[in-house]
Amino acid sequence: IESGNFSAAESLAAFGIEEAMQLGDRGLEVTGQLVLLDLRLATDPGGEGDAVGTEAAEAIPLLESLEDHEGLARAWRLLMLVNWEACRWRASETAATRMIEQARSAGNTLFEARNLPALGTEAMPAPGP
Repeated sequence: IESGNFSAAESLAAFGIEEAMQLGDRGLEVTGQLVLLDLRLATDPGGEGDAVGTEAAEAIPLLESLEDHEGLARAWRLLMLVNWEACRWRASETAATRMIEQARSAGNTLFEARNLPALGTEAMPAPGP
């Protein structure tokens, strides 16, 4: 996704989801679906936010029950982005905080470091919810 090769990203995510299903790894499968949601948000900015946010939020209870911190970090990141784009500052800040907590719990220091600046953005005072 970051390199802009969206078709390759979609193919790799779909392959990962299929492999996770064959392994019976529900957490990895859902995390792959979150990667596809991230791709959707990145490539179709017109009106996709709320749908992506809903799908990400629906994944959280399952990921929590599996204690899948990697998947939870990705779900919370999507919620942070969706809320930030909709100017829902408090919800975005909450999601950013949860994202960092889950990345730390997963031991994913790269994900944490790359997304930690989101907390700085959320800390800026702004009006609204």
